[in-house]
Amino acid sequence: MKKIMTLAIAAIMAISASAEIKKTEQFHTVKLDAPVHLVILKGPVYSVNMVSRNEQLPSAVSYTVKNGNLYVSARDIESLSQAERHVTVIVTAPTDVDYQIGKDMKAVPSKKHRK
Repeated sequence: MKKIMTLAIAAIMAISASAEIKKTEQFHTVKLDAPVHLVILKGPVYSVNMVSRNEQLPSAVSYTVKNGNLYVSARDIESLSQAERHVTVIVTAPTDVDYQIGKDMKAVPSKKHRK
């Protein structure tokens, strides 16, 4: 299963026109308040990778780590909501990470994978 997830992430990154990976401070919870796809993976470091075939969409999403929480929010909710293509936020962490969907978000397609 780990190989399948690794291949899936590699495929997403290979076909995307825009991918940005950044190491972050340690966090234990992702607090999601943006219409994005969320993938949480076990990895060697804490990081965030925003992937999209539309190279302008990742800039419509912001994130910050505060008090052990990774906050993912929309800078431009209108662009994200109307886009034909979506942004996938891939979060890696060496420990288990939980997530919470913001009160203002209705149905956000999210996936949680732990390996």
